[in-house]
Amino acid sequence: GSLVSLETPHTGEFSWFPSGFSLRQAYSLPFGQGDLSGLLVVCSTMPTEFDASVRGWLEALGHHIEGLMARGMEIEQLRLHSAVIASVKNAVCVTDLQGRIEWVNQAYMTLLGVTSRQVLGTPLRSFPYAHLQETRPTPESVTTGIDCVKTEIMEKGKNGESLVLEQILTPIVDTEGKPTKFVVILHDVTTRAVAEMQMKHQAYHDALTDLPNLIMFEDRLQLALAQARRDGTLLALLFLDLDNFKSINDQHGHQMGDRLLRVVAKRLVSCVRTTDTVSRLSGDEFTIILQGLDRIQDIRQVAQKIVDCLMLPIHLSGQDLFVQTSIGIAVSPKDSIDPRQLLAIADQAMYRAKDFGGKRWFFATQEWNFE
Repeated sequence: GSLVSLETPHTGEFSWFPSGFSLRQAYSLPFGQGDLSGLLVVCSTMPTEFDASVRGWLEALGHHIEGLMARGMEIEQLRLHSAVIASVKNAVCVTDLQGRIEWVNQAYMTLLGVTSRQVLGTPLRSFPYAHLQETRPTPESVTTGIDCVKTEIMEKGKNGESLVLEQILTPIVDTEGKPTKFVVILHDVTTRAVAEMQMKHQAYHDALTDLPNLIMFEDRLQLALAQARRDGTLLALLFLDLDNFKSINDQHGHQMGDRLLRVVAKRLVSCVRTTDTVSRLSGDEFTIILQGLDRIQDIRQVAQKIVDCLMLPIHLSGQDLFVQTSIGIAVSPKDSIDPRQLLAIADQAMYRAKDFGGKRWFFATQEWNFE
């Protein structure tokens, strides 16, 4: 506190007091957090100085007011933080160190179609336990710094739709740098993820039939050959060409030809297992990878099934169209274990099938053409 001179009670730092009050004594107590933020001033018309007990009481009152002001500032900061978080459009939640949800904002509840009562106290399903375990392999290492963890997760939206979310987990640390809680921010990236998946699909699939294209075929063939070598099984590569597609295309037009190719693609897929790969290389050329086989007879049966299936009429625009196919077959490891060479051998075998009149299959290894 500071005592104002008895001779000049309305000068100096208290010159703003009206002189009509006839003040004789003034006692002031500055308070604040760091910089001066307030001043408690007690004035008296008595000429005697404030005694020690009164000054002590005033100092206690000053400390109490200072504490209330500090608490008020904290409350104001909390209100500001709450307003800021409430205005954030991204979903936000707070978890404890074990990943149990302690708080969620309105955007979180809206995005996932939940209420706070439903999720508070429950484990966050996408909590990155494994990553944090790698970062903190022992209980002692919990004191080390943890960077934010960014992952991409799948969740169900409020209407049951699938969402792709970017999840960013950031630790809240105490004064010693130890994490006490985690803030988790969810950003909806479904539109971007779907666009990326569509672009990737288009890069590896034929636009007309939606079958794997040449790029995916080459990748699948390499993987299938490697698997066949590990398992000691046979792999058959079938190269198909439609014998009379050009005449159909010329007679009925390209649009009808495209529709016919789509039907052919569906029929080919229906003739093989889900583990096999049907691809369209170009035009009316298709390939089929049959893997995990033990007998040549199994390959014959599939090839004949395809020939018979494609000979059935294809009904389009009130017309029955008939298509025929020639199939060349190369078998690994007998014919080759090299993917490019195996494809070339199957291609040559397909032309041999055409030489014999089409509507048939032909093995590159001659003796397998006879049962």
